[in-house]
Amino acid sequence: IPFIFDRFYRVDEARNRQIGGTGLGLSISKMLLEKYNATVEVKSEVNIGTVFLLKIPLKY
Repeated sequence: IPFIFDRFYRVDEARNRQIGGTGLGLSISKMLLEKYNATVEVKSEVNIGTVFLLKIPLKY
């Protein structure tokens, strides 16, 4: 969890550019949210699931 917003980070080592993805999606998402004074939080439990909480202000 601490690294999922880092550019080019992949959790699963089996994933690579040949299979698809660059590891930029969450990094770009977080950058855009922060530009508009929004935040993103992640909570995850093994064998339960993961929740992403986006907090977006009404006006920026």
